[in-house]
Amino acid sequence: MARSYSLIVKLNGTPVSVLGASVGLRLDGQSVASVQLDPTSTAAVGVNESDLWDIVLSYTVPSGGTTTQKIITGGRARGASYSQRFRGGSTDRNIDIVRTVLIADRFAAFRDYGPASTVTRLHTDSHRELAFVCGRIGISGGVASMDRVEIDRIDYTRDASYWDTLSPYFAPFDPITVLDPSTAALRMYDPTLMHASAPRSDRVLTLADYNPAEWSTDLRPIVTQVRVDYRAFGPATTGRRVSPSVTRTDEEHSVEDDGTQSRTWTGYTDLYDDPVNPTTVTRSVVAEQGIVRTDPDGLISSTVSAFTYEADYSQLVSTETVVSGSIELPFAGPWTGELERTVEEREYEADTIVPGRYFLKRTTATTTGLYVYNYSSEDVDGTQAKETATPVKEAWHGGFLDATPSSSQRFAIDRTRTVIETYERNQAANTVTISGVETDSLRGRTVRTWQRTEIGDNAITPIGRTAHFYVDGSDTYGERRAAVVNAQLVGPNIGRAIATRQLAQSGQPIRSARITLTRPDYRRYRLGLVCELDTDAPYSMAGLWFIRGVTFEAAAPSEATAPVVQSLELVRSWS
Repeated sequence: MARSYSLIVKLNGTPVSVLGASVGLRLDGQSVASVQLDPTSTAAVGVNESDLWDIVLSYTVPSGGTTTQKIITGGRARGASYSQRFRGGSTDRNIDIVRTVLIADRFAAFRDYGPASTVTRLHTDSHRELAFVCGRIGISGGVASMDRVEIDRIDYTRDASYWDTLSPYFAPFDPITVLDPSTAALRMYDPTLMHASAPRSDRVLTLADYNPAEWSTDLRPIVTQVRVDYRAFGPATTGRRVSPSVTRTDEEHSVEDDGTQSRTWTGYTDLYDDPVNPTTVTRSVVAEQGIVRTDPDGLISSTVSAFTYEADYSQLVSTETVVSGSIELPFAGPWTGELERTVEEREYEADTIVPGRYFLKRTTATTTGLYVYNYSSEDVDGTQAKETATPVKEAWHGGFLDATPSSSQRFAIDRTRTVIETYERNQAANTVTISGVETDSLRGRTVRTWQRTEIGDNAITPIGRTAHFYVDGSDTYGERRAAVVNAQLVGPNIGRAIATRQLAQSGQPIRSARITLTRPDYRRYRLGLVCELDTDAPYSMAGLWFIRGVTFEAAAPSEATAPVVQSLELVRSWS
């Protein structure tokens, strides 16, 4: 008994009667199934976008059993066409109803859907992010068979899709993307590593397994040199916020007319973060700066600021400024130490267009320090103390700090002031509107507000200048023909590896084939798998082939002489 094949079409899990069906599965996820419904079927009436269509390959074996293989799971209808044919001069008519099932939904979600609110991911990599995105939009799995790209920070925002945000980290590989319509699993391949990374069919195809077959061969362009563009400033490996150490210090000394001596300094951190030229200073950032004054009486005052950056030193995270001095405190007498400490923190938002670029969004400066307040016998518990509180620095310079033993003033430590500024960018006008508010934290009230507009941009340019190096191949042809690899996000090491593989395959053949199987089998020969043609393949076409397209054609089940036909589109694009 010979095997008999059929395509079973299910609407919302229930089989429906069809006159015929064809299925075309493509790499980009836009696979289409055309289903000719039986006009007598109730399923022929109406088109509902929410309906789910399944297409299953079914066949009987000589023993009488039945085997099924899923070809499309959860496809959706995108339209229907209707035609009518009159039989002679009769008014009788037959209606052919063809409904097209497009299985692009999951892949469209991968390309078009974004988060409802900003999602920030830190210290991750491209493979992990692919799996993360697939999980967010209902794809069963995401696997990248290519070099892993480290990502210090990635921001998914409402202004861009997941794929628009993530794709720049895959673009240098020129990847092949496959969405398996039967499992909804997504795979991405580096085409130069296909033979090493793609899953394989467990059976070798002999010449008896396919007929007919079409073969073609094209040649890659000859490339003798590849330029690799990269960012000279690379991210830190730790991915942590760090306090920069001082590499060098510029210092100045001066003496004023009254004999007051001053020392002013700025400390810098020199960075050597060009991986290709590790001994070259690429940039410098300010690590600290300050001034120390000593008056003729020997009293010392100082203002010292320390700067903290993101791990790659691309963004200033915070500034901490400490003011110290010598004063006389109520009931304490002469005292030297910290008067106040101000911490300014900066917030940024990601640019949805340029990866790695950010905009300054808000600064918050909080000042904490000594303050004095007046008290009375009716106010011994301090419940009204803050109503008359004044920062010690202001009271001292204002001349109303009473340090006598009988003083009605007391001192304490608390937050004294908060200053917040927000930045709103007007890209069209090339301006930034800065709105600010200062709050007296001791009294719990707003002191002042302001708004100003400045010409310019609040963007933090992506770190690093663009640099490049060349990877040379064979000059057998006597002339230079260059290609370019954009490795600004993947780094120079991965860029060099891509360039090396491109040179190795320069001028090599790209072989394509289309074969029709004598026995359909979607489990073994599925979209995105690698299959092997046996040594009996003609024209030296034996070897490994990538399945980049699968088609099924089936006539009505009643036409036993017209079985299901499965064809494979193959490509052999690696050396």
